[in-house]
Amino acid sequence: MSEKLLKKTKSLCPKCLKELGAQVVEKNGRVYLKKKCDEHGSFMSPHILNYPPMYHLMEKLHRNRGKYYPEGMAVFVTRRCNQYCNFCFERAVDEKIKEPSLKEIEKKISGFKGKTVYLWGGEPTVRKDLPDVIQLIKSKGFRPALFSNGKKLADPAYVRQLKKAGLEYVILQFDSLQDKFYEKIRNEKLMDYKLKAVENLQEEGVYTGLFAMLVKGLNDREIGGLLDFCNKHDNIKTLFFSMVWEAGRLKKHKQIYYEEIFKKLGDKGIDFEVTKLSSVFAHNLFECLQKLGLQKGHKEPMCSTNTYLVRSAKGFVPLNHLVNLKRINKDLAEANKLLDEDKKIRALLPFTRGILRLFFSRKLFKLWLRSVKKNFANILRGRTANFMFLDVFSIVLGTLHTRYNIDLDCTRTCNLHSDIPGSDELKSTCIRQAMVEVEYENKLRKA
Repeated sequence: MSEKLLKKTKSLCPKCLKELGAQVVEKNGRVYLKKKCDEHGSFMSPHILNYPPMYHLMEKLHRNRGKYYPEGMAVFVTRRCNQYCNFCFERAVDEKIKEPSLKEIEKKISGFKGKTVYLWGGEPTVRKDLPDVIQLIKSKGFRPALFSNGKKLADPAYVRQLKKAGLEYVILQFDSLQDKFYEKIRNEKLMDYKLKAVENLQEEGVYTGLFAMLVKGLNDREIGGLLDFCNKHDNIKTLFFSMVWEAGRLKKHKQIYYEEIFKKLGDKGIDFEVTKLSSVFAHNLFECLQKLGLQKGHKEPMCSTNTYLVRSAKGFVPLNHLVNLKRINKDLAEANKLLDEDKKIRALLPFTRGILRLFFSRKLFKLWLRSVKKNFANILRGRTANFMFLDVFSIVLGTLHTRYNIDLDCTRTCNLHSDIPGSDELKSTCIRQAMVEVEYENKLRKA
């Protein structure tokens, strides 16, 4: 099959990081990114959105978007780690880097316009002053969040300490339900730590997202099992599926593609149409909230999709099976158009209509009522109420760009900017990772 040009974009040379012209092409049922550096040659890699229906959906949603600033900021707090993972993209432990002090962290976040500050590394929990860092972020009016492998979160007293300091959200590395896969991916048995961490976070009422890095031929067969696990723990609000990328310690591996993931989700009754309707809904809703001043920063990037499900006694049910998402999306799209035309008052009518259709669905009302009762009980016990769309759960499909397939049109919509070690500059997390990777290789060559 011949190549079909989908779009011209810009990228970076994977060797020198020079900005290059690039092409997004479709070939043999997949999407690729092509580029050429005069010094280092030509490169062609699967696009970050390598499944054509997924690419076309997200490109259309994000086409011609205006000024954009992210909802989240990732602050690098350490390169130390208490694991040594084969697939670590940060090369934790391999290189020592000065850790920022509390004053330096305060300076980094001082001008941030978004809502959530994520702490990452390495493994942030190896810092003894992590509760102080969290308390600082909370005192500045931000939502403190944490990326963690969960080892130290297996200690209930430690989780309690972090919660008391102000921790609101944890993205927990959770690749598998079996130790044999952790031994392959993370070099050690970890299942006991993971289960204890989830239990402790549930007990303290800390919102939790599970981050599963899928490796072809290993844990990609556990997609359904991970979903079933999430349904049993109502503090888990999101399950992130990310394909292992060409970066870090172990670069060469079998590529896993999005259509393979959608096929496995299809076995659980979740087809691409569910994801399509959910992604359009998320995009329109958060765009409206941001333009109405109800959301700090942009939340929905081009590089990932959302699939919304609702918890029920029989398992997860796609949100569009319970409400008319097509009509809701039409209402929210109309509101977005009016907001773009600076007609805020007129936009409130379709926006309100869409929200009412969501919350007053006859099929959904009993589930909403059950969730309200449950969360009211949590409040009486002094715990955090789980109001992330009441009992709505999200599957996020997405991954980091690598320096080989980075699409700068896509990174422009990044919802998570990162600080650059040794600098006050903020960049898209994917651009930061490309910079770190090239810098590390340059140091090795000079050594």
